[in-house]
Amino acid sequence: MDYWLWIDSDWRQTRKLRPDDMLKVNQSTLEKIDRRRRSGRKYSIHVSLNFHRARRANCINDPQREPLVLWSDKQAEDAFVHHWDVFARRYQGVPAKDLSFNLVNEAPSPRKGYMTREDYCRVMNGEPRRRIRQTEPGPAGDHRRAERGQPGRGDEMIPTKVAQSVHAYRPAEISHFRASWVDRKSTFRSHVAAKEQGRLDQARPRGLEKM
Repeated sequence: MDYWLWIDSDWRQTRKLRPDDMLKVNQSTLEKIDRRRRSGRKYSIHVSLNFHRARRANCINDPQREPLVLWSDKQAEDAFVHHWDVFARRYQGVPAKDLSFNLVNEAPSPRKGYMTREDYCRVMNGEPRRRIRQTEPGPAGDHRRAERGQPGRGDEMIPTKVAQSVHAYRPAEISHFRASWVDRKSTFRSHVAAKEQGRLDQARPRGLEKM
């Protein structure tokens, strides 16, 4: 999900989002997400709500549009917490088997001057997780999965009961076959190329466990 879609501001006209706009939530826009969640429950499909764009934290789609950086700006972190608190309260009482929260999609690898592992753990293990579990104390809150996508194992997160959402993108010939943002020239040959390059085992259970 892109949080810009439920921000109540004039960004559609200006193409810019001001830092003070980040706490303004248009509740009527969230009704679209309500419908998706209800559809999931109707057809016994687990729904994982995922922030794909989270204040220049991860999004590959024009990250410079973001006015602040989640890992280093307190105002951005406060807004991030606020939005997850909105969802936690909105879906309070929804069984954990039907709904989970993926806090940040594919967080970037740590790099100097942008984000450290300490920054990552502070945000993922901090106030968002506390608010989600505070909304549903006890077993319900413990089993409301707060997930995060992250390169590497992230062993320091194990005691927090925050699950790692693993994305198996290898071999890319299979996971991103004809994906315009990766297979830009439509040259991927799917499993054929992967097999020829000896990489097909990466997509099998043993290969994934090894990675």
